[in-house]
Amino acid sequence: MPAPGGQSVVILLTDGTPNEPSGRNPVIAAINAANALKSDDALIYGIGVGGQVDVSDIEFYTSGPTANFSFHVDNFNDATTAINSIVSDLNA
Repeated sequence: MPAPGGQSVVILLTDGTPNEPSGRNPVIAAINAANALKSDDALIYGIGVGGQVDVSDIEFYTSGPTANFSFHVDNFNDATTAINSIVSDLNA
């Protein structure tokens, strides 16, 4: 999704620790993928869903300052509130 200024925006929804791809360290693979997006100047927002999520893990993937790009919600229905907040920030 491009931001109003044309910058790419990624919204990562996660229910916990990465577990793919098999055969490699999935956390390192996820961090490397996020870093590749950031080096292409993408903004990455992270939304952790449920009780299995450690927000500090999400901060490895998100843009900074991480407090502005990381969210935690109790369930996927509540993710709408976080997404609306992100869209509002992008349109400000």
